[in-house]
Amino acid sequence: MITDTPTSVITDTPTAVITDTPTPVALTFTPGINANCRSGPGRIYAVVDVAMGGKAYLLDGRNLANSWVRIMLSPIQGCWLDVSIGKASGDTRDLRVLIDPPTPTPTAVPLVCSTFTDRSSCNAHGCTWHTSVTDPGTCRP
Repeated sequence: MITDTPTSVITDTPTAVITDTPTPVALTFTPGINANCRSGPGRIYAVVDVAMGGKAYLLDGRNLANSWVRIMLSPIQGCWLDVSIGKASGDTRDLRVLIDPPTPTPTAVPLVCSTFTDRSSCNAHGCTWHTSVTDPGTCRP
């Protein structure tokens, strides 16, 4: 009795094809002058450091209006610069848009009554003008 014996069959196996995949290029920003680098995109935000003019910094993102960019001073510290003070190595519109940090709350400056030197300015600011025989006038709280 003759039986069919299975034989191995050679099939075409797909091979990996290597393609030229572009590698993303990191954008940099070079300030034209030494510039205050801020905690957010605007002059209302606190200055956290100074970015040195002529030095290229890696870019991390931009604001929605594309008027401020966040540079990286170190791998873990970023800060914001106005784009008008320098030049980017590419199109900043290609950067991710970052959410603005909360707007800082202005702190009240304490009123120092002793800085007023006449009755009208003293009284106008909620202080009281005091006079005596030896003192021609002093502004006090």
